[in-house]
Amino acid sequence: MRKYATNASSELRLAYGQELIIGLRVIDDTAPLADALQEVQETLETRLDERLAADATLTRARVALRFADYTLDRMIRGVRRHAELLDGGRVGPLTTAVFPDGLVAETVPTGERQERRARALLARVHELGTANAETLRAQMLEPLAAAVETFAKSRASYDAAFEDVETRFARERLARDAHRLQVERTMAHVRALFPDDPSMRELFFPDVSRSSRAKDEPPVEEA
Repeated sequence: MRKYATNASSELRLAYGQELIIGLRVIDDTAPLADALQEVQETLETRLDERLAADATLTRARVALRFADYTLDRMIRGVRRHAELLDGGRVGPLTTAVFPDGLVAETVPTGERQERRARALLARVHELGTANAETLRAQMLEPLAAAVETFAKSRASYDAAFEDVETRFARERLARDAHRLQVERTMAHVRALFPDDPSMRELFFPDVSRSSRAKDEPPVEEA
């Protein structure tokens, strides 16, 4: 009697369960066993669908964050170029005031640190009192602020989506465990119904290594 491996995907578990449910309902003696398995089957399917939907949301959030990061990086570099132009094409007082740690310090950080540094840069541009500061503000303050806010929102959306995937996958794993436990209970019942007929017992439990097993799935386990 075969069952899927402990690290099998939800898709393989569902395929296995569906085939087992169909088989159980063929014979009157085993038909009642199908109902309990159907219940955990439907729960696992729901949890899988929920996690896949969360995965799709995370993918969209990841792409949005990637583009927001690119836009913010270009905007910071644009502020740097404008400051140098206002300094006469060189690193002068205005450029130094806006970028006291240099350009790399503003463009290399990622995540929360990136947002924190971008907001500090925005504050410096807003509060500058050096020569040509008002010109730089007029040219770059509004687009820089927009890029910072877009990045911040994108990062928050990504973090929330990532946490949602983790939560939903944890629920899916619980449903996987319940599904496997019910399969094992079903095996025990079938053994009890057909103690002297191993060929009958084998009819109910599909060999997923030869039928529904997807490429690179773990092997089945003997029960």
